[in-house]
Amino acid sequence: MNFDSLKKICIPHKAKNRALEIQEEADNAELRRVEVYGLETDESYKFFDDAGQRFVCYLRDGSHQRVCDTVIITTYNNIDYLIFVEVKSRSFNTVQVVEKFKSSDCFMDYCSCILKRFHGDSLLDQLKRRFILFHLPRQRPDKSLTRAVNRKPSETHDSPEHFKRVKCRQSGVRIPIKQLI
Repeated sequence: MNFDSLKKICIPHKAKNRALEIQEEADNAELRRVEVYGLETDESYKFFDDAGQRFVCYLRDGSHQRVCDTVIITTYNNIDYLIFVEVKSRSFNTVQVVEKFKSSDCFMDYCSCILKRFHGDSLLDQLKRRFILFHLPRQRPDKSLTRAVNRKPSETHDSPEHFKRVKCRQSGVRIPIKQLI
């Protein structure tokens, strides 16, 4: 699919060598870089790049002002995807991760509305959405003090509340795109 219309309203970063690099800018981050590789084409893009600020200056501060680290738009097996990505180190607040995904999802809905009304394009309405959290495994406490928690992984990760967790062994890890779809 041609994503040129989105470039009219957003500042994208194009894939290189069928890969996109995602970076965490926080000074205390242990997981600073993840590379998503195996893209079918270099006509894949990422947006936001850890905006880190209020992205709508007319809204009051709050959870709706948080954005995820990046959003990827790509095609895989002839299906177009919008992939929301958050990068965290060992500990993270799940509620805050969900808030960032929700806010970023709302922002992309806003972009969709602009594309329709100003450019007559419904590109973003046709994309499947995926929500991904990259994180390092937690450091294990003394096993004698803990019990195993049985968690059933979500069957789908197509909403902010049901995001997929992808454990990374170290910073700079390479993750195939097919693992995110």
